[in-house]
Amino acid sequence: MAVGMYWLLHWTPSPTGFLKFNVNGATRGCLGSAGCGGVFRDNKGVVIALFSNLLGSTLPLITELVAIKLATCFFDQSARRCDKGLIIIESDSATVVSWFIKKDDRPWKLWCLFDDIDRFSSKIGLISFHHVNRD
Repeated sequence: MAVGMYWLLHWTPSPTGFLKFNVNGATRGCLGSAGCGGVFRDNKGVVIALFSNLLGSTLPLITELVAIKLATCFFDQSARRCDKGLIIIESDSATVVSWFIKKDDRPWKLWCLFDDIDRFSSKIGLISFHHVNRD
């Protein structure tokens, strides 16, 4: 008899006044089929929006960046309808999060993605990137 394995992940609420987007990118194998998604919540854990996107064949770090791009695009569109916000984006990729903390370390081959993310982020208000361990 096979027993399934279940993982309980603990979500941490954002500070009062902040909204949080948890994003994730995933690939099957090194260059296998890929996708990304995210969940947008208020500080009480109420889900405001969800997204998912198939990306075809790409690298794992790119899937995480595309998830962040889609999250910042969503915030940019939302900011047009309401006040600018205080946003936290959480990712399980320490490498990708480090690229937002130290912009000089960004790989030039991905500059178009970073440029889009920076453009959307500049319209949002305060945006903070955090690494969360989901192992």
